[in-house]
Amino acid sequence: MLQNITYDCILLDLKMPRMNGQKLYQLIQGSSEALADKVIFMSGDTVTSTTYDFVSSTGNRLLNKPFQIADLRTQVGQLIKQSGDQCRTADSDLIESGIVESGIVALEI
Repeated sequence: MLQNITYDCILLDLKMPRMNGQKLYQLIQGSSEALADKVIFMSGDTVTSTTYDFVSSTGNRLLNKPFQIADLRTQVGQLIKQSGDQCRTADSDLIESGIVESGIVALEI
């Protein structure tokens, strides 16, 4: 699936029920280094050295939970700008509609 779709950004939580974010990141990285560069990690655990060391070793961004929508928009915008892609900001009605609460953030790229 990772190789069949073009992703502009992947928001990846480090703590997930079946597979942790570190393992999924390693699978993404094995599939495509360029895609791995588009990962923004999310975590509420930024105090343990394991989490900090892992995220630091990747060079990727970290969004500390809980976060504000403005922080999310900034991080995604900076990532897209860094990758050289064009990014149009998501419509504020979309964000206010509750999609963010379901764990899915839609940004029009």
